[in-house]
Amino acid sequence: MIKSELRNIAEGKWLALFTNIHEYTAEQVWEVLTDEEYVNKWHPELRTHELHDGGSLIFDFGNGKIHKLPIREFKEGKIFGFDWYGSYIRFEIKEGGQLLMTFKVNEVDEQSLQDLTGWTMINEAIDATLHGKSFTFDKERAGKIRKEYEREMKL
Repeated sequence: MIKSELRNIAEGKWLALFTNIHEYTAEQVWEVLTDEEYVNKWHPELRTHELHDGGSLIFDFGNGKIHKLPIREFKEGKIFGFDWYGSYIRFEIKEGGQLLMTFKVNEVDEQSLQDLTGWTMINEAIDATLHGKSFTFDKERAGKIRKEYEREMKL
């Protein structure tokens, strides 16, 4: 089960919180977040490049272009936070293996809305991966999610 919440934290700044409640251990959740084999299932363009504080992830556009995404927070087995094109994504494994993902929007624009919608879907893909299931991106569902964000943000 995934619980989600969207908070307005300042003028034009938003924080989306996603809590995955499940029966998996912290070690299992960490493996799904950081092991390349699992990451490829929930975000095929993302590569775990240098997983440490000050390291980076690689976003592979699939056309020969890549982009490094700086890791700003890293605590082995517990916390993993990185920059995402003007926003910030943070994973934290809580007591009992619960996963809290936060997505901080620093400026609401077309790109951040698209990214927030996409990462909402990716959170569902992470949950599916934890449960050993495949995930298919549903454009219709993504459209509904985006419309809900636009409504909540009064855009």
